[in-house]
Amino acid sequence: MTSTIWTHGRRVPGITPDTADYWTGGATGRLRIQHCSACEQWQHPPSPVCRRCRTATHLASDAVSGHGRVASWTTNEQPWFPGQPVPFRVGYVELVEQPGLYVFGGLIGGTDIDDPTDKPVVTRFQQQGEAWLPVFEITDEE
Repeated sequence: MTSTIWTHGRRVPGITPDTADYWTGGATGRLRIQHCSACEQWQHPPSPVCRRCRTATHLASDAVSGHGRVASWTTNEQPWFPGQPVPFRVGYVELVEQPGLYVFGGLIGGTDIDDPTDKPVVTRFQQQGEAWLPVFEITDEE
């Protein structure tokens, strides 16, 4: 099976003050996720308060390793909008920093793998406009 890098023709996400670090962190090669320094909880998507301890004053966006595992995935055969190349894989990735810390994005590589569930991934970035879209490359790296 072949898989198109799914960001080709993808619409640029709406960048807000709350999401800017996530969407632009790729400019420095770092996946940035919101972190609470009061209770050490990572959370995505960002929120005005920590989902664990409810503080609003100890939240900041910090770099994570970019390593994780594919928790779930699908191959889309239909474009989400006119002109989008198909097929493409998308995945729900659990990052190694914390159980239950998930991000959603394109899956690249591993086209010879029929079921990438639980396969290790590393974050890569593809620039589109002012956004740096995280995509997750299936790898042999642990």
